[in-house]
Amino acid sequence: AFAAVTPEQQRAADEAVWQRREASMNDKSTEQWIAEVSSLTFLMPTTTDRRVVDEQVLARPPRATPEIWSVSFTNAGGQWMVTIIIEHIGTPHDGMVVRGAIGTFRTSPDARDMIHSLFSAMAEPEMPTQTGPPHRPLQLFLAYRLKGSFDEIRNAMGQCQIACVLEEKEAAKASAAEHGTEYKGRNLRQCASCGSTDYAALKKCSACAEVMYCSRECQKQHWKVHKPSCKKSAKSKDSKSKNAGSNAGGAGSGGGPKPKG
Repeated sequence: AFAAVTPEQQRAADEAVWQRREASMNDKSTEQWIAEVSSLTFLMPTTTDRRVVDEQVLARPPRATPEIWSVSFTNAGGQWMVTIIIEHIGTPHDGMVVRGAIGTFRTSPDARDMIHSLFSAMAEPEMPTQTGPPHRPLQLFLAYRLKGSFDEIRNAMGQCQIACVLEEKEAAKASAAEHGTEYKGRNLRQCASCGSTDYAALKKCSACAEVMYCSRECQKQHWKVHKPSCKKSAKSKDSKSKNAGSNAGGAGSGGGPKPKG
């Protein structure tokens, strides 16, 4: 008979998995990824369709349909996943989800995480028979929730001749309202620990307000995972608050808001 796995043993096993996964994410630097992806080809079938794209940043031959990847991230069951959907009319992989070896994180992905996830999907797709061989798309359409990382992503992709376009804020709000998500992307309206979507029970973390929990028990269970990003976010907010107070005080005032009256 097999001995039952205790919660402590399960958490230790999960932690070991995360540590191995995170170590593999650092196998290549951003510069190494750029060099590798820059050597990949574009896939450009011809078609009568004329998809409207941002012509200011994306030039294409007549009658050519560009390959566009729609990029976002989501929280599911306490882990964060980069999501990439191919839009490429006239090809078998149009509408397919593409993933590489990198793309799942224990905290909300930052710019570097997103860049390496995208490059991994281009250079080492998990299902090349369905999503196409290793190649570059011509353009990335990035969800508005990636606004804070957009400049860094665009800079890295630009070195590989890949154009980037950011979703409009109003379009993001409309989509979020339709799908029950938060357009800024800090979290989905679900428990970060168990995935519950019981909206009435969900409450935001009081320290960072970037994840939600359905109960105190779920919050305690998820704390070891959430702790690093929570402290980082809380520290960033505190720093911004102090800077805002300093700016409001004016030069030589010692900072802080000016008294009324």
